[in-house]
Amino acid sequence: MSLDGQLFSQFSHLQQLNIDRNRISSLEGLQHCASLFELCAASNRISNTRSVFCLKSLQNFTILDLYGNPVTETENYRLHMIFHLQTLRSLDGTVIEASDSNLAREIFGGRLTQDFVADRLGYSDFSQLSRADFSHMGIKQVDLGNTKCFQNLTSINLEHNDLTAFEGLTALSHLKILCLNYNHIESLFPGKSRQAAGGVKNSQLAPLSVAEAATPVLSQLQVLHLGYNGIMNMAQLQLWRLPALQSLFLQANEIVTVDGLDGMTSLRELVLDRNKIKCLGPNSFASQSNLVELHMEENRLRDLSHFDQLQSLSRLYLGMNKISDLAELENLVSLTNLKELSVISNPVSKKQTHRPMLVFRLPQLECIDGIAVTEEEQVKSDSFFVDQLQTSPLSPDTHGGFQGNWKVPVKMTSLQMPLGRYSNERQSPGSIPLATYGPQANALPQREHPSNGIDTVHR
Repeated sequence: MSLDGQLFSQFSHLQQLNIDRNRISSLEGLQHCASLFELCAASNRISNTRSVFCLKSLQNFTILDLYGNPVTETENYRLHMIFHLQTLRSLDGTVIEASDSNLAREIFGGRLTQDFVADRLGYSDFSQLSRADFSHMGIKQVDLGNTKCFQNLTSINLEHNDLTAFEGLTALSHLKILCLNYNHIESLFPGKSRQAAGGVKNSQLAPLSVAEAATPVLSQLQVLHLGYNGIMNMAQLQLWRLPALQSLFLQANEIVTVDGLDGMTSLRELVLDRNKIKCLGPNSFASQSNLVELHMEENRLRDLSHFDQLQSLSRLYLGMNKISDLAELENLVSLTNLKELSVISNPVSKKQTHRPMLVFRLPQLECIDGIAVTEEEQVKSDSFFVDQLQTSPLSPDTHGGFQGNWKVPVKMTSLQMPLGRYSNERQSPGSIPLATYGPQANALPQREHPSNGIDTVHR
């Protein structure tokens, strides 16, 4: 039996109510009694704590008696009620002490539970919930219990919380988009990278069993945002256990080494902007033959070795690094599918021949440093470098490049380069900095990075 909400909407001045010894299963409707401060509902059929959530809006509510209801037999019933009804001063005839309130906050504070979700959304039927936003809520732990009721949940935003692991989220088997920017994520599961009692540093992993390391989780997850988490070690994240991942955002962390991507053959887009990466290792991208877009802006790159494994790469952004030698650009010649390249705000971009050299050596490029490559520019670059090869003692090497450091005597009459310089101003996050390459430059429009289903994405 339920209460008549329309009836109680007429009792806004009601202060005390006794409905003991009935068959009431829900208190819905009493939220209209704005002046209510005492409710006696003993010996009824209330079985779920969510049945009393409607009382949370009553600012003067201080006394509640649910003695004899099935709900009183549930685990942590008293602390649960104290946590959710924070104006209460007496529950089931027992005064609520400050220590009770502190313990309730310690146990239930910062937990993403089904009760928490129901309270925030205002309903408890989650079967049609497809997107959820629980950002800025101080969440430390996810404990959703039986997740079958979230079968249609495909996107969840948990930005700006205090999570350290994916634990509790891995049961959301239909999840496709997960945003965890601005947390403290270290690993998929806790205990794999925490400090041990003996003072083991967080860069040391607890050993994984063979079965555990091989078990995939979140089998449908396609987009993962892990920016601004203070991540130092990519391998600790155990990302290889996310078999369907296509877009991975790791911007603004503390990453020094690119590793831990083994077996991630579905990855198409990787963002590593604003880290501390100096170079790549021979196995950094050993499994990324299908990667299409790579962002490594604002790192400490000097060396462009080991990019040759990225044979499907179409867009590469290396702006604001420390690349200074034109010869380093030769390491990109093997990327035959590369269409867009940015090395803006690197020392090498200040060299007058860096752009024509790229146009000549990577003829498939359509855009360099945010500026479209024109047919006229292609013809002039080809003519210029062919002329230089005929007059220079340098000879082609075994890889089709040129020996030496590209210190070729420049005949400015052979290649009329437009005046101007590249802008060093960074555009808004997610966009490609536009350059001004002469007054007649054919600049591309500013490129906005897709949010991949998350309304607020920080790059």
